[in-house]
Amino acid sequence: GRIIASIRHENEERYRAVGYITPDGGFSDVHIDKGLPDPVCCAGISSDGDYLYFSNCESCDSRRKLTVKKITPDGVISDKLHISDIGGYSDICVSSDKNFAFLLYEYEKNLKFARLQLNNSLQ
Repeated sequence: GRIIASIRHENEERYRAVGYITPDGGFSDVHIDKGLPDPVCCAGISSDGDYLYFSNCESCDSRRKLTVKKITPDGVISDKLHISDIGGYSDICVSSDKNFAFLLYEYEKNLKFARLQLNNSLQ
């Protein structure tokens, strides 16, 4: 496995920066990932051992379109689920049995919780 860094980045294009720890303990080249639009807002990332699950506001200009993405080991987005038109900070974790992802997210001035079933697709 690798340690992945998803970095909130205040570049003009408003996409997340991504890098990882290399086997020798160094850090890879960080790159802007055009598959991860972001309005400079906290995002969550977790793994079930096979896939990464990434939560953030899928917008380049405002905290809206809260979305969870399922990402393959090769970095390909294989599925995504729209959670809410209103978004904000979010965090995600996967249950120990790998059947569910739990999402805690900002909604207006409140916190909301969602349980997502993990099978062949996000539900």
